[in-house]
Amino acid sequence: MSAGNVNSQTLSRSVAVALRWQVESVRVLLYVFSLIVLVFFYFWQSPFVSWALLGPSFLVLGLGLITHFILFFKIDSMPEESTALLSTFILDSLLISLYVYFSSGSVSLFLLLHVINIILGSFLFKGKGAIVLALVTSFNYSWVQILGPEFKTIASLITLTINNLAFFGVAGLSGYLSEKLFQTETALKTKEGQLRSLEDLYELIIEKSPVALLTLDRNSQIVQMNTKAIMLFPLIKTDGRLTEFFPPLNNLWGQITALDTQEELSKEVDFKNDTEDSIFKIVAKPISKSEGFFLLVIEDLSQMRKMEFHLRQSEKLAAIGGLAAGVAHEIRNPLAGISGSVELLSQTTHGEDDRKLMKIILKEIDRLNNLITEFLEYAKPAKNPTDPCDLNLILRDVLANVEQNAQLRKDVKMTVDIEQRAMIKGYSDKLKQAFLNIIINALQAMDKAPIAELDVTLKKVNRQWCLRIKDTGSGMNEQTVKRIFEPFFTTKSKGTGLGLAVTHKILESHQATIHVRSQVGQGTEFEFNFPCLE
Repeated sequence: MSAGNVNSQTLSRSVAVALRWQVESVRVLLYVFSLIVLVFFYFWQSPFVSWALLGPSFLVLGLGLITHFILFFKIDSMPEESTALLSTFILDSLLISLYVYFSSGSVSLFLLLHVINIILGSFLFKGKGAIVLALVTSFNYSWVQILGPEFKTIASLITLTINNLAFFGVAGLSGYLSEKLFQTETALKTKEGQLRSLEDLYELIIEKSPVALLTLDRNSQIVQMNTKAIMLFPLIKTDGRLTEFFPPLNNLWGQITALDTQEELSKEVDFKNDTEDSIFKIVAKPISKSEGFFLLVIEDLSQMRKMEFHLRQSEKLAAIGGLAAGVAHEIRNPLAGISGSVELLSQTTHGEDDRKLMKIILKEIDRLNNLITEFLEYAKPAKNPTDPCDLNLILRDVLANVEQNAQLRKDVKMTVDIEQRAMIKGYSDKLKQAFLNIIINALQAMDKAPIAELDVTLKKVNRQWCLRIKDTGSGMNEQTVKRIFEPFFTTKSKGTGLGLAVTHKILESHQATIHVRSQVGQGTEFEFNFPCLE
């Protein structure tokens, strides 16, 4: 059985139970009304009516009320179209007939009670149940009329026949209408349930959306915002103006309010705050031009742009590395020949100046060989690490080594905030080399800085270890930041340009993402994010 059929059956059951309670309430009210009428009649006509005359009528109505009182406790547990429930309608027909017989009241009034009983029964038992009730009612009504004192003429027989036919006519019509009413009510409940499900789905999609969704009026006042928007702008309240908290929107708001219903505006804007620069994509579209409401979709593209830059950088470095590795191999071969030839010449040379020149040549050849060896090591494909290591221990070893380095500035104020245990998959020696390069460069950049401060923090952020190394050195311009990891690019007079290139390769092999923020004269911050070892 499909989920739709199960839901439909459950809904039909709930509709039937609600209808059953409504019908039962009307039945009880009819008994109460009849009892009130009888009591009123008794007190109004008390001088002329004895208790012996009205007592059976009170007894019949009391029996009916007790029956329905018991039914109140059983009605929910009864199955749909149960025989027991139908029997209570048959009992009501009999009690109404007895009431007519004992009260000797207006026949037309009590005929209406029979009709109401058939109509109420048709609501619960549809056409078949209504016909059964009509048949029982016809029998009960007939014997009451036959036993009555007024049943003596042909006219009485004709009236009896017409009324019995009316019972069956009412049963057929009310049964048909009740079936249509039940189908309509069930369909309406189904549509309401589907509408609620769609509303819940809509709210879920809005709340779980990865982008910020905001509804604004013409004055940029926020009418509604989803969870992502609250995370993006935590200080904004639902009655605040977005332009006050998000300045890039000020320049676009005039264009947004001028949009037609079928138009939309899509722009990328830069937003700078105290901690970092962000890039946002804004898509605006009018919801109701006449009422002046607008839908804004704001997506933070900062991480995506960083990843794109990182990917382009990696591709560029890979291409440069591959090309330079081939060139390095070609250079090493002639260098070996030159080195051998110079050594032979040095053995046959007797002049002191010539020997000095030969030593200089051999020294530079060795330096070139070391540089080529270092570069070939850089160009060698890196293996992904598989062993666990602790970033905490690695960083503390590096910082201890730096403090013992006599060539570095000693009055640097170091602030270290490192988690007690930060496990990743990695090569400890390689990571030490990478962190040492970064920290030494940071300390060297602060050689002439009036205030020398180095901050090293390591925190867990979203299942990643986030390492930040920040200095107050000379800083770099935007073009330098884009090229610092390229092989042979250096801003130092005696640098080889391979230190940060090797560092980048090591960190990349550890699946670390790298972000660099720097301003000339203010310092540089390196941010590395390593996947946590679960």
